[in-house]
Amino acid sequence: MAPADAEVDPVVEETARAIAEMETRGAAAIADAAAAALASQARHSEATTPEAFRAELRQAARTLYESMGFVEHERTADQFETSKGLTLRYCDENTPDGPGSA
Repeated sequence: MAPADAEVDPVVEETARAIAEMETRGAAAIADAAAAALASQARHSEATTPEAFRAELRQAARTLYESMGFVEHERTADQFETSKGLTLRYCDENTPDGPGSA
């Protein structure tokens, strides 16, 4: 479980707001925006351990997911979960020694 104090990138917050206020609409557009926001979270992470990095991404994903409270169409949630899963898998595969390692 992600710690409550995991930092969320401002792009994630803005994307969540746009989804919640229906400025970003439609399954594909929401999935694309969420994936871009998660990528921004990963790029701007200041986590010093793989566990902290994953906690940040999970908190960001939770923020985005919760913004879709209005979503009744199952396909949007499925596409979001796929985007989130791909992002987390990419991060796991590309951070063997933690974020920022060369």
